[in-house]
Amino acid sequence: MGGLCDLQTLILRSCKDLIELPDNMGRLINLSHLDIEGTKLSKMPQHIGKLTKLQNLSDFFLGKDIGSSIQELGKLQHLQGVLNILNLQNVGTASDALQDNVKGMKHLKSLNLMWGGDPNDSGHVRHVLDKLESDVNMEYLFIYGYGGTRFSDWGLAVVGCEFYGSCTSVRKPFASLESLTLLKMPEWREWISDQGMQAFPCLQKLCISGCPYLRKVLSTHRLPSLTTLEIEGCRQLLTSFPRCPIIDEVKLDDGFGFRHLLLRRLPSSCLTELQLFDCADLKSLPEHMNSLLPSLEDLRLFLLPKLEVFPEGGLPSKLKSLYIEDCSKLIAVRMQWSLQSLPSLSKFTVGVDENVESFPEEMLLPLTLASLEIWSLKTLKSLDYSGLQHLTSLEQLTITDCPNLQSMLGEGLPSSLSSIEIWRCLLLDQRCQQGRGEGWLKITRIPNLHINGYKIHQP
Repeated sequence: MGGLCDLQTLILRSCKDLIELPDNMGRLINLSHLDIEGTKLSKMPQHIGKLTKLQNLSDFFLGKDIGSSIQELGKLQHLQGVLNILNLQNVGTASDALQDNVKGMKHLKSLNLMWGGDPNDSGHVRHVLDKLESDVNMEYLFIYGYGGTRFSDWGLAVVGCEFYGSCTSVRKPFASLESLTLLKMPEWREWISDQGMQAFPCLQKLCISGCPYLRKVLSTHRLPSLTTLEIEGCRQLLTSFPRCPIIDEVKLDDGFGFRHLLLRRLPSSCLTELQLFDCADLKSLPEHMNSLLPSLEDLRLFLLPKLEVFPEGGLPSKLKSLYIEDCSKLIAVRMQWSLQSLPSLSKFTVGVDENVESFPEEMLLPLTLASLEIWSLKTLKSLDYSGLQHLTSLEQLTITDCPNLQSMLGEGLPSSLSSIEIWRCLLLDQRCQQGRGEGWLKITRIPNLHINGYKIHQP
């Protein structure tokens, strides 16, 4: 390959059996594009730093005691676009990861730093990250498998001023960053900032996942552009959130330790979607939720076994869609929901419960409802038509995985209903095959009737 000294582009993407590049690749002095994504490489050839005209490099693999060191990467100062640095656990000493390696690459827009395996020395891992400071124009930074107990001095620390550089700088830290994802940092405990810090002025999406000891997230900070906040697997994170004046979507997933959800840090007339998933200790939603989140349109509640009631004062009046799944205590007191007070509610889904034999009770659901989905109510035996007949706006009814549901009578359904879908309801399936009863025949008059994906035509 050394004879191809005029070669400018080399695409080896998805060469799944490729495990090594030629040792003489350093002779390809005119190479500007090298794509090795999807290969089985574990190291780079020696002297790859001689490819000084290289502009696009998909991946840089750090070998263990062999191949090019990270210092060779530092010679490729014209790299741009996206760069993945893999096997950072193989950096021998922190001094190998010279600070100018990445910071001098002023045209990089996205950097992925990846460690593999379990770190033996968390201090060493952190020092390596210290030396991989990126340029201020970097837009996306992803860190995978980081095993340090603290974040780096340039990026992530108990996380304080060192995350942003000099606190006295007139330049806003991470001025162009729009999306930030932090995941799988098992020892991270705090992310703090000075009250006057103006970092992340353009940050629109913040995702934090797999940080079980994290307790604070920018509790005194303001994120003026943030619209989406997703937090997953942070069991020690209680109620500390940044101030987000225009946020419109919040997802809190997988194991929060709080009993009462406090969103005072997120009061916003813009919040339209809130999702809570697998918060095992959560007992209540925010007090005065109707005034705290006046624009909320979509509320999704998943696997909240201790959630007992809706908040005093009811749910926000602009709520259009309500999804309740595997919330046994909440479903048990459904007659206290006061859904009739929601003038905009048009879609309602309830699922995963083993104590409901009849649904929906009279006056449980509001007249505005256009779509109703019932699924995995294992003990459901019958539909309560007194709770359906008054739903004069109902157009779509979907019933899934209700094996004990015995019948569905057409005369008990509202005349506005135009579509019914039934999935995996054994007794109803049998009734359909037998075509029994006048009530069942009336159901077949529904314009769009589907059972297990098959359309049932009118007799």
